[in-house]
Amino acid sequence: MKYNVDSIKQALVEVSDSKNWEGAYAELVALSVLNNDYSGAITTDVTLDEGMSFAKECGKKYTNEDGYWKDFDAYFDVKILSDPIKEILDGIIKRAEQMAKVVGKCSILPEYPLDDNADEYRNSIRLIEQELVAALNNKDTIARITRPSHLSFRIQWGGGINMVQSTYSPFCYAEHTKDIVLKRYANKLVKKKPFFLVFVNFSWFKQLVTDFANMNEYYYRALSRRTFIQYERSRSKANEIVDGYIGKETKRRLARCLTGIIFIEDHSVKEKEKKYKSFVYLNPNAYNRVKSLRGYLHQLPNEMIEDFQYDNY
Repeated sequence: MKYNVDSIKQALVEVSDSKNWEGAYAELVALSVLNNDYSGAITTDVTLDEGMSFAKECGKKYTNEDGYWKDFDAYFDVKILSDPIKEILDGIIKRAEQMAKVVGKCSILPEYPLDDNADEYRNSIRLIEQELVAALNNKDTIARITRPSHLSFRIQWGGGINMVQSTYSPFCYAEHTKDIVLKRYANKLVKKKPFFLVFVNFSWFKQLVTDFANMNEYYYRALSRRTFIQYERSRSKANEIVDGYIGKETKRRLARCLTGIIFIEDHSVKEKEKKYKSFVYLNPNAYNRVKSLRGYLHQLPNEMIEDFQYDNY
């Protein structure tokens, strides 16, 4: 493997940072799992030439990918399978309570769409804090936020139970988050080369899914199938779901630039032997496929591969 030493050092430094450890840890796990005898040369920390990805269309200057399989001429990028918005809001709630000098029992629960883009929340932290503090000072029971407009907080003063809508069905959840892959990671998609998104799920993350009764596996499959297939008969534009998208491409075209999705579950804190489990889903409608990659993918730990060959409708 051809590591970018500086990027690995940076990841190791960030793992020790309580604020940035999740993404760095996920990257190290993914590189460890993906590096096997069949992987060939993997180059890490690759910056793409302008025009190779949809970075410009997403308002970014360039795209940096976490890895490149030289033998397969394919790229991949690593993401954490967690809810980054929850982490942002947890910090906002904690600071707002301190700024409002809340005394006594006060339960604050956020309500927001699970497939929202976390950047919208990061860019509005100060505004959200100000409006939540104002609601707390007024002893309100609900705080409706200006931006993002679909964010609100339910506030329970004193005793009692504070509740927000929270039910879980992996299929319902996949429907609710059906646009999450394109919405969050459109800028990472590579136009004319095979590209994989690699999601790492670890029990210490603020997890997006639950592994109760194998619900995580149902969700992985349902979300992947929706991402690959649901846009096939649509000609609607990508800018309908990708915030700030300035290109003219359709959702269908973007989805077809995703060769596959790999989910890696890290069970290293619980299991001594079967530390990792891999779920691989290949896009039956992808522009850029890699048949030669299948042999390598079959060597991933405890792998499960599906290509939706008979489920593409």
